[in-house]
Amino acid sequence: GKQVTFIFRNFKVGHTYSDITAKAAEAAYVVGGEDAYWKLGDKLYDDDIWVDSSYMSTDELNNKLKSYADEIGVDGNKLIDAINDSPNNGIDDKISRDEDMASKSNVTGTPSWFINRQEVGGTASKITTRLDNILK
Repeated sequence: GKQVTFIFRNFKVGHTYSDITAKAAEAAYVVGGEDAYWKLGDKLYDDDIWVDSSYMSTDELNNKLKSYADEIGVDGNKLIDAINDSPNNGIDDKISRDEDMASKSNVTGTPSWFINRQEVGGTASKITTRLDNILK
């Protein structure tokens, strides 16, 4: 019902491509809405290439992101344009806000879960138990 609100925030964990993957997810939202955001997020999380230390050129990186965009039904060129325009379209501001919130909450990794501003262990059973206790 309306008793629980789920809020998802990005937290860059510091791998080679943390900045671009955070921007790409937000750019997917800009060009394709919430559904595109979640679909691209899934693609990014599922591909180990992002935590690999190997270097990709800008062209290789853009082509990889465009291929993901095609797979989720978003225009790849618009995705890249939104990433490149991140200082002007709100993406950089949102990522900065999320990082600031994470820092103030002492987040050190992902996933991190909070219920009523208190960190909860990331297992589904701990989260469910905590929510059940609160909602009783």
